[in-house]
Amino acid sequence: MVLNDEHTALEAWFVEVLKLLEIERYNLRPRRDSADAAQPIFEAFDLGPTVKKVRQELGPTHPVTTLISETDKKVKEGVERVQEVFSRLLMSSGLGHMVDIVIHEIGAPLGKINRQLELLQKDIESISDIQCLCRQDAGAPGEACIRLFRAV
Repeated sequence: MVLNDEHTALEAWFVEVLKLLEIERYNLRPRRDSADAAQPIFEAFDLGPTVKKVRQELGPTHPVTTLISETDKKVKEGVERVQEVFSRLLMSSGLGHMVDIVIHEIGAPLGKINRQLELLQKDIESISDIQCLCRQDAGAPGEACIRLFRAV
């Protein structure tokens, strides 16, 4: 890897893209102080109806009601953390895909250039070999060169 101005500019560009993705992620799914509305995928973790039923049946001061209410809060916090991590992973995978595309788009032309340079180098070596052979053939240099060029 060559560390030059272009590399530094590319790093700065990626940092800026990450910032923009993070801003967009919070625009789509803002941070919440509480997990009031669980996403459908997490509906199974919603203890709200159970807490309501226990409060009605046992009363708000009963130890079981307190225990279930605390458990509900912990489950909501856990669901919120899982959603946060999941959201970050989705954005990271999107960014990874974008990086893969950029690397491919940079690598493909560079690979073609490298292949062309190798072919050019082989051609130059062949010409150099032919010139050496032509110089060595003192008897009839013109004929030796013609034979070699036809062979190539």
